[in-house]
Amino acid sequence: MLNARILSVAAMVALLAGCAAQPTPPPAAASAPPPTPAASATPGSPTPYDGVYKATSSNGIAKSRGAGGCNNSMTTLRITNGNAAMNWREPMRGPIGPDGSVNIGGPGSMLTGQITNGVFTGKLETPVCSYTVTLAR
Repeated sequence: MLNARILSVAAMVALLAGCAAQPTPPPAAASAPPPTPAASATPGSPTPYDGVYKATSSNGIAKSRGAGGCNNSMTTLRITNGNAAMNWREPMRGPIGPDGSVNIGGPGSMLTGQITNGVFTGKLETPVCSYTVTLAR
């Protein structure tokens, strides 16, 4: 009878040990979020838009009557490794968008537009004049 009791207690201990709380596994490592699309090419990397774009047309209109004449001289836009630079009375610099969009400026001027098939079309705004420009590579 004692043996039956010992066996019975041993069976209950084994049963309870099997039902005891199992250690929780370590939390699964969080997966890294997907990379966000870059606003522009990696600095120092060539882009399909790199090159020298020379003005094929420039039409300036004075913003006010007393502003004087607008200089319609030709200008050049240089794009190197996805960074645009143009000097128009002051330096303008900035990255171009992966879609060829250009939005660069300096202290008082702003160049905005789009490059499509090797041609930039856009606006150059200065404190005195507003220009419509076309530049081709």
